[in-house]
Amino acid sequence: MDLNDVQLGLTDPDIDIVSVNRKWISPEMGEWIHSYRKLYSVWTLDTEEEIRRAQAAGVDIFFSDDTALAQRMTRRDTP
Repeated sequence: MDLNDVQLGLTDPDIDIVSVNRKWISPEMGEWIHSYRKLYSVWTLDTEEEIRRAQAAGVDIFFSDDTALAQRMTRRDTP
């Protein structure tokens, strides 16, 4: 996957979610994807640091192999 693939997803009217590798977590990527009114998804986040970075970058959806960690970190009542 490269930026051309992301651009294709952003401009396709049938695609609602653009999912990228965790190495592309950034507020700029989030702003770019959201400017096309698409959801920003990242895979695969398995550490607290990765999940916190994703949350700070505006990621809407993420995939994780550590379900318990993901649930704990995304509970609405968790600071």
